[in-house]
Amino acid sequence: MDDTRRMSDETIQLQRGIEQLNAGDPAVRGELLNAACGQLMRLTSQLREEFKRSDQGELPDVSLEDLFAGVSTRLYETLFKVPIKDTRHFYQIASVEIRRELIDLCRTGKSSGNSELQQLAEFYDCVDGLPTRQREVFELIWFHEMSRGEVAELLGAEVAEIKRLWRSARLTLHDRLAD
Repeated sequence: MDDTRRMSDETIQLQRGIEQLNAGDPAVRGELLNAACGQLMRLTSQLREEFKRSDQGELPDVSLEDLFAGVSTRLYETLFKVPIKDTRHFYQIASVEIRRELIDLCRTGKSSGNSELQQLAEFYDCVDGLPTRQREVFELIWFHEMSRGEVAELLGAEVAEIKRLWRSARLTLHDRLAD
């Protein structure tokens, strides 16, 4: 991943939309969701591919479109309830809604005895339990596929700090999941 890349066009578009929303334009909520949709589709597509590679087949009882619809519906509803402070806050909200939808999906699969989903549910629960700064860096890189440079710019930090937090988050998850 390119560590020198700065704010993506997607992030800049989100930033402008949030500014419009905060200036009183409620119609921009749909545009904000559209700006996040590409990323949500990539994420749900990757998840489906992971299941195929693990010989679990498709996501149990959920199509890619259903998963995408669940996440985007959650995010859209949240945009009506929560005032968005800035781009960083938007990404935090999106990450929470993605994680909640995935955990719900995994818990549904756990009841059917799917061990792969049980492991995935544990993983997302562990992500939720990371220290705040580690979790934020992890989510931006993992869920939103940002470069370390873009994360550094978004969080107002040095790339070296982001690399350290990313490594710490992965080690913490490894240690918690190794048990």
